[in-house]
Amino acid sequence: MAGAAPTPAAAVTAGQAPAAAGDSDPAGLVFVNLLIDKRELYVGESVPVVIEVGARDDVVAALDSPPTLHGDAFTLNLLVGEPEREQRVIDGKPCTLLAWHSVLAAVKPGELSLTLEAPFTVHVPQADHGEASYADEATGDPYSDPAFQSLLQNTTVQAVVATSRPMSFHILALPTENRPAGFSGAVGHFTISSDLSNHRAVVGEPLTLRMHVLGTGNFDRVNSDMLGSSAEWRIYRPTAAFTAAESTGFRGDKVFEQAVVATQPGTRDLPALEFSYFDPQTRRYEIARAPPLSIEVAAGPAATAALAAPTATDTAQALVTRRVAALARGDHTAPSMTADSLIPPYLQLKFLGYPLLLIVAIAGMWFRARAPKPPVPRASSAELLQQMESAAQRGDSEQFFRSASRALRESGVVLDTDVRELLRLADESNYAGELPLDTDLQRCRLVVLRCLATQRAS
Repeated sequence: MAGAAPTPAAAVTAGQAPAAAGDSDPAGLVFVNLLIDKRELYVGESVPVVIEVGARDDVVAALDSPPTLHGDAFTLNLLVGEPEREQRVIDGKPCTLLAWHSVLAAVKPGELSLTLEAPFTVHVPQADHGEASYADEATGDPYSDPAFQSLLQNTTVQAVVATSRPMSFHILALPTENRPAGFSGAVGHFTISSDLSNHRAVVGEPLTLRMHVLGTGNFDRVNSDMLGSSAEWRIYRPTAAFTAAESTGFRGDKVFEQAVVATQPGTRDLPALEFSYFDPQTRRYEIARAPPLSIEVAAGPAATAALAAPTATDTAQALVTRRVAALARGDHTAPSMTADSLIPPYLQLKFLGYPLLLIVAIAGMWFRARAPKPPVPRASSAELLQQMESAAQRGDSEQFFRSASRALRESGVVLDTDVRELLRLADESNYAGELPLDTDLQRCRLVVLRCLATQRAS
């Protein structure tokens, strides 16, 4: 089979094994399985899964595209990269398995089910009882390879969609009781720490306050405003960047950075940072805390200069005193008003070089603007989707909306309400550089995938 499989631990499997020998149903020659450890989840809880597709070694089958999730109540991270490959014997038949590691999450509560689908192209041999194949003549015959046998037999090429058996889940809603005010939807297990770019500063000097959120869970919902308002600090809006510890993005480190500026000198404390999340193991909301940070703040150069600089009244008084003293001296003479030349300064040779340099610079800019520009290579739809998925995992909203808007506009999808709202957010990110703090990249990602899938189907 063209196209990789892990050795799964004890896990729940939803799928189909290959058909028994002699089964003429081509759908029984290929299969798709879902391996997952849990059947009871909370809304938004991310769970690692393994997706296997396989085919019997005695048939020629090619996987046309990675398997997809069938069901609108769940989300599955995009399957990227090369899958793992494994040879395994299932029901006495040698099979080739390809496997992807991914993350599954539910988006609404209830008793829900899902299935997986994988499209194959299968060469199905036609029964011919009048002739024996080379595989029947001798064991270990090199001509017994299925690909070679397909050349000697009459075969038909069929498009087959392997479908897993339905798998049921019990999805729980997140409790409303004791929900923290700053809860952003993070579900998993997390710890936090904080640090400063420098523990010494002066008034008016910006510092960078960092908060690290480490753990496992749905990092796309890990958000924080960090510090709020403070009388002793000038606070700016934080930024975030996510670094995945493995390919699925289930485990990693999300770093928030916030610029803070001290407004008063002395020993100052930055308040303790907090991050709230729901832990599905303890079934309650938890608050991770980082200790407060102390910093020595010195008076800035501007403040020191203000204390030493004379006031406007002092300056005027000193000027009047000097002029009166000069007039009182008998040897005082008036300042000279002579000049070396009667030619105005702007027409003198030493000043003419500046306009010439300006003219040359403007001409160079004009010719550069008129010069033909090399064509910019256009990214394919697959590349744009991969950039979008990568940006969503990192929490990079600017790159996400740039890739998503290009993919939507170039595909010519129908501009429904969700698409218009996504394009509006993309324009806001592009021109304003800021987005609402509650922007849900996961929901926007689902809108893009749904629209593009609808466009391809039409």
